[in-house]
Amino acid sequence: MDNQSVTGWIDQLSNGNSQAAEQLWRHISVRLQEFARQKLDPQIRRRYDEHDAANSAFHSLCRGLADGRIEAENRDALWGLLAVITSRKISAQRRRTNRQKRGGG
Repeated sequence: MDNQSVTGWIDQLSNGNSQAAEQLWRHISVRLQEFARQKLDPQIRRRYDEHDAANSAFHSLCRGLADGRIEAENRDALWGLLAVITSRKISAQRRRTNRQKRGGG
């Protein structure tokens, strides 16, 4: 992944450019989905797979960049943010799944 391209897409995303989001997704989606797949428990994966986790995390990242809540200076910072967001999404899904098993949701 070319760091200059990624940095440019981050800047464009921060300015609300949806085409930059599409380009960035094409570059990062496979890696992000693989990361999510490794984090997901088999029981959760039946209802919430790596595609769901990656899409949700990426969408949250794009919203955060566009409204100024999130800043990423380069591809390493971007990846770190995506890893944290994805991990948190998976943890939240795990809690929901466990709550449903106990009859609480």
